[in-house]
Amino acid sequence: MSGPKLKPSIIWVPGACHLPSHYKPCTDILKSKGYRTITVRTASVRQTGPYPNGFSQDLGAIVSAILTELDEGHDVILVMHSYGGMPGSAAVEGLLKSDRELNGLAGGVIGLIYISSYVVDVGVNPMANGMGAPEEDQKSLVKIDEEGMLLFVDPVAGFYHDVQKDAAQKAAESLQPFAAMTLNKEQTYAPWKHLPSIYIICEDDKILLPAHQEAMASQEGGLWTVVRMKSGHSPFLSQPNELAAVIEQAVQNFTK
Repeated sequence: MSGPKLKPSIIWVPGACHLPSHYKPCTDILKSKGYRTITVRTASVRQTGPYPNGFSQDLGAIVSAILTELDEGHDVILVMHSYGGMPGSAAVEGLLKSDRELNGLAGGVIGLIYISSYVVDVGVNPMANGMGAPEEDQKSLVKIDEEGMLLFVDPVAGFYHDVQKDAAQKAAESLQPFAAMTLNKEQTYAPWKHLPSIYIICEDDKILLPAHQEAMASQEGGLWTVVRMKSGHSPFLSQPNELAAVIEQAVQNFTK
């Protein structure tokens, strides 16, 4: 006789410059409700070299996290923030529940949640397609150093303008450089064409403009549900309870 069905694990993929600690206000709420949550530590975010020039290292870390949960009997729901949508989407290739069932394997990825995230079709490079803040804003928000590491000049204005002041400053001080070339790559897999996917549009985002989010969340062939939040780029800090509620509802829908 089989035991009780385990809750799915919620795996978070951070955005550029962000660490797992940035997402704790929201992940802690989900944990308090009994959800198993894991946040991947991405290789593209680091204080010192060597610096990757693609997202293969990040992809490997995400795949490893997913397989660990599947091996323990959990289905997986992936939550991707900002840049995290690129390696996160690529990482689930072959790991969807339907893919694994064809190979006689239990469990798999059952749902995708994108938070103001880069979501593009196979072969598309988001930077080459002008997805981001306007060029004049990028110059005031972002700089790239001589080693190709992206740094935010004013992260509070870009990421956290709607976050409580002390929390915003703490979050800004915790950011680390991001390997810019990691994002300047073509996408390799588009799982949102094969799996129910939620796109959370942050309507007051200064980094990834709402118009670009709207375009990505309406791409042809996507199995999209769109949720809108009146937040900046970081609702996990500005509105953690509201975001946790959206994710919890999504989990319930994915597991029906």
